[in-house]
Amino acid sequence: MSALADLPGVGPRLSPLGVVLDEPDEVAPPHPVDLLVGTNTQESLLYQRPERSAAIDAMFRDARERLVSRYDKVFTYDFDWRGGPFGACHTAEVPFVFDNTGLPALRTANGLLGADIPPSLATEMHGAWVRFAMTGDPGWSGTRRFH
Repeated sequence: MSALADLPGVGPRLSPLGVVLDEPDEVAPPHPVDLLVGTNTQESLLYQRPERSAAIDAMFRDARERLVSRYDKVFTYDFDWRGGPFGACHTAEVPFVFDNTGLPALRTANGLLGADIPPSLATEMHGAWVRFAMTGDPGWSGTRRFH
């Protein structure tokens, strides 16, 4: 993602590439499948240019909202757990979703998650994703905040 700094920006976007949607997806008919999609509240903390953090965070949130508008049944989440050295950065939720927060490389002082990881958060998130995969419903309506 640090390569974004070298790409030409257009308007408020940091690159000519979309995070989730590029133009062909935006004009496609709505999708008839259920969707589980979210963003992390500190998406940009992994990146090298803090002055662009608000723009990067907005880029992810805006893309999510555009994507959500294309689906009939949508479950959204905001990941806001800030326990690791990179906070709720881009991809920080993935170990919780797959319930593999115990991987040693994630738990070091400089690892993505740090040493103090609440096991209940991984259990809760993993369970929601499994429920969604099996039933089409993660167990909440509207937007769920994980922290």
